[in-house]
Amino acid sequence: MEALAASAGGKLQKALLGFPAKVHVPLAVHRYERMGNGLKSLAAVQKDAPIVSVSLSVPGLKLQHLDPLKEKLTSPVLKYVDESILQGQPHLSQRMRLAFQFSNILRDRGHPLFPYLDALPLENLTFPIYWKSPSSSFSPRLREEIMDYLTNVRSMYDKIYSSERKVLSNVSFEEFIWTHYMADSRSVQVGKELHFVPVVDLVNHSFARHNCTVEKVGEDWTLKATSDIAEDSQLFLHYGSYDSYKYIARWGFFEEGNPHQAVYCQPDMLPDWDRIVEIAKLTDKSPISDLANPASLTLHQLKRQLLQKHQLSILMVPLPISPPALTLEATLRILFLQVAEMQALGYTDVEHVVERLEPSRPISKENEQRVQRTVLNLALFNLQCRAEDWKPELEMCALLEREEREVLIRTRDYYLSLQKVSVAVR
Repeated sequence: MEALAASAGGKLQKALLGFPAKVHVPLAVHRYERMGNGLKSLAAVQKDAPIVSVSLSVPGLKLQHLDPLKEKLTSPVLKYVDESILQGQPHLSQRMRLAFQFSNILRDRGHPLFPYLDALPLENLTFPIYWKSPSSSFSPRLREEIMDYLTNVRSMYDKIYSSERKVLSNVSFEEFIWTHYMADSRSVQVGKELHFVPVVDLVNHSFARHNCTVEKVGEDWTLKATSDIAEDSQLFLHYGSYDSYKYIARWGFFEEGNPHQAVYCQPDMLPDWDRIVEIAKLTDKSPISDLANPASLTLHQLKRQLLQKHQLSILMVPLPISPPALTLEATLRILFLQVAEMQALGYTDVEHVVERLEPSRPISKENEQRVQRTVLNLALFNLQCRAEDWKPELEMCALLEREEREVLIRTRDYYLSLQKVSVAVR
């Protein structure tokens, strides 16, 4: 560890000196332009070889770093937050327990993890909550991610540290949100377990270049090579298959060319949305009469059931990095579904439509034309909005805007080719 510590600076160097970890190959902490600190291997590593092993960690499933009395007082409070706010979201639940333990460890200077947690950065943080000029630099989807994050954290804080529970700890909201960002951005997930593992938290992410994985055996965590690694190469993990908005909100960066990126659009923002509603007969409150309809469903109610069954929403729909926009197509096929089309498919009962209709496949020629035309119009409309209104102030947002525009242009060109018509585009 001494050699690894020598490559670090400030508090991190002191934290690494004497830290209980076994380094199997010579490593160095290196500063990378966009990702901050990262680890690189100073020697060649063969596939499947161990790189570093760590036995000291913070688990997200249990309160391992609390004394028995505090654990007894805290457990029912955190369980109450689980049930009342998080409602069965395991990632958020584990992150909450990590953050709570961080606060307790930072109040115990004698704890073996105190030096490492105390070395985590407080300034120049790249997470959106710490950006100086956020309002005009956020895309709608990124704002949604950040607001969801902040709403959950604020609600957790209010429930945990309400006036009658100050006995648990005197923690400010600023500290609470910092510990949550540190727990979220620096934890590693293996299976269903979320853990903060010192040293391993220094490994950066890449979709295409990841060359490591983390394995847990007993209480030990080992970073292992998943491919041969050349001398003086950066180590990378694959953090997960999330879109760029999630990466920015959780880790403070995103990798260009993310294969899971999508631009999220709102069809009801289209200028001709009222016309679409009219065609889709969403305002028709009469029960469907041309098919057996024991539940007396309206066409609107039927479509809502279909959307729920296939986990689709008309409010916010994705255009993927490479067309076709399959999720949006399926959503729009349901939106434009007509009773005559159900009959043409052989359905005689509304319940059979809900059970058997498969929106991932075309329903009728007319339906498909409307679907393709609407996707095209969504791409054109969003491109126009960006041309007029989008003024990113931060480099990361400028990069994200460029990526979003490329997705929209690819979508536009793909659906233009299906229409076989020329459209004037700004």
